[in-house]
Amino acid sequence: MEHKSHLLLRIFFIAILGLAFSSCQKTVSILVGFRQPHVLTEKEHVRFLKKMNADPTSAYSIDSTYFKMLNMEDTVNFIAEKKNHYQPIQAIYYGHGLQPESWIINCYTQGFPNLKWNGDGKFGSFPPKAPTPLDTLVSFDRLFEYAKPLKSASRVAFKTGPEQPYTVVLCWNRMMFRQCKRLNKLVQSNLKETGKPYRLLYINNDALFSDKEITGK
Repeated sequence: MEHKSHLLLRIFFIAILGLAFSSCQKTVSILVGFRQPHVLTEKEHVRFLKKMNADPTSAYSIDSTYFKMLNMEDTVNFIAEKKNHYQPIQAIYYGHGLQPESWIINCYTQGFPNLKWNGDGKFGSFPPKAPTPLDTLVSFDRLFEYAKPLKSASRVAFKTGPEQPYTVVLCWNRMMFRQCKRLNKLVQSNLKETGKPYRLLYINNDALFSDKEITGK
C-alpha cells in the first residue's frame, strides 16, 4: 500500500507539471529544462548549489517521509492546501515567525518556456506580493523536522524570532533546475535590497520525485 501511495503521489506531481506547462511532450520538457529526477549525491548537490551562487553551509535535502506526513494530514481542513505544499519549486518567506508571510510556488506562476517569477512586479516589494494563499499546514520548525543538512552544512538548529535574521527557504531541484536558478536569483537580489540581516536556506527535493525513492531500487 505504501508503494502504491508513493506512486500515486508521483503521478499527481507529473500531472501538475503537465498542467503548469500545458504539455507533457518531450519537446516541451526540453524547452522548460525538465530533467528526469534522481537522488543527488553530495558532490552533485554542491555542484548545483555553486551554479546558483548558494551557500553549501545553508543547504539541506528533504526526507522522503515529508510526503507521508502531508498525506496523513487532515484531508478535510487541508484538502485544498496540500496541493500547494506538493509543488517542486517554492520560495517560502517565514520572516521572523514560524508561519509563512509570503509564498511563491510554480503552479501560481505563468510563463513558457520560462516561468515569469516576477510577473506583475511581485519582487518590486519586500516581501514579494505572492498570489499563493497562505496556510498553517507546514510551519518553519515542522519543515525542518524533515530536512537533513549536507555534510558541509551547519548543524545548528535554526530558530525564528524577532532577534533572528529574516528567514527565507528555497525548495529547489535538479529536475527543474533552470527554473529554480532563475527564482533564486530574484530572491537573492530582493533580499540584498532590504539592507537588513537575512538568511537564505536551501532545501533540495529531488529525492521526493525520483524513481529510486518511489520504488526503493
